[in-house]
Amino acid sequence: APLDHFRPDATTIIEQLPCDRVIDARGFDYHGHRDATTDPLCAGTGNKETEMRDLPRTVRERRRACRRTTYVVVGGGKTGTDAVGYLAEHKATADEVILVTGGAKFFWRRDAVIPSATSRSHNLLFRPMLAELVLDMILGYDGTNGVELMLEAERRGWACRVGDAPPTGFLFGILGDDEKRLV
Repeated sequence: APLDHFRPDATTIIEQLPCDRVIDARGFDYHGHRDATTDPLCAGTGNKETEMRDLPRTVRERRRACRRTTYVVVGGGKTGTDAVGYLAEHKATADEVILVTGGAKFFWRRDAVIPSATSRSHNLLFRPMLAELVLDMILGYDGTNGVELMLEAERRGWACRVGDAPPTGFLFGILGDDEKRLV
């Protein structure tokens, strides 16, 4: 059954996404959870909603049933990227994964700001620690230049983005390069 994708004002359907499973990955930044029977995105569509904690079981069941599935992950923060990454690694070959996010977001690049001790690609002695990067951002923030600070962090290789549009948000999430490739 299709999942209606509304404009931000929730008055006009932009498009309908064909799907079999809706994965609610909106994390903690919303006003309350509504299950599939009361959520206007799912109510009456026949779509089944899966919570993140049930995702492994749902994927196993769908694979055992040999049913091609289109998964729609709603939420583009760390919870959503984790869901997409899990699905990318565990879904059946014919399954599709669609990520629906409110907008592009910045994440810290784990491989740059928390490199492993065995990393040979970076000189660890002269790399800034994550706390130093955050402090520099706090000290440089004037109340209006948050996006510019994150664009500079991205230019230096400390941050990455998920989404094609210019990012408007930063949730202080940390995303590894391998995780980003899966998304």
